[in-house]
Amino acid sequence: MAHMSTRTREKRTYCGICEAVCGLIATVDEMETEVSVRPDNDHPLSAGFACAKGMAYPDARNDPDRVTRPLKRQPDGSFAEVDWEQALDEIASRLKDVIDRYGSESVGLNGGNPIGSNYGLFLSLFGMAAALGTKHFYIAASSRRQQLLGRRGAAVRPRTRELVSGPRPH
Repeated sequence: MAHMSTRTREKRTYCGICEAVCGLIATVDEMETEVSVRPDNDHPLSAGFACAKGMAYPDARNDPDRVTRPLKRQPDGSFAEVDWEQALDEIASRLKDVIDRYGSESVGLNGGNPIGSNYGLFLSLFGMAAALGTKHFYIAASSRRQQLLGRRGAAVRPRTRELVSGPRPH
């Protein structure tokens, strides 16, 4: 078995989990794998703060059970690895079936939090929405999302404002 070197170095980086983009110091090995992270005291915005999610990121990224390749559910409920071409072809086929059956407005895209700090990804979703022919594009701060969630996190039916679940407004 080959001997693995344990030489590490530190790199300034940031956490991309949410829009706060807290500054971090990452300790990386020779393969650029994050070994650990700590808050960057000199970061102009976060000034030495990082939340638990950001601090746990190396554990999630380096978890041996992390899914890094496409998996397809089998009839018995297990998952089998498939290649990227097959996975993307099957997803495209199923998505096309949904659009053919229910129309392009039956599909929506959600940007989520990490997209706030990824300009290229954010812009690519507009192209994806146009290609799908949908105007339903949501981000964490979307007013439509707020309408659906209501004032106190309660879900409401669109257009009717009828409460579906959650606390009743006063």
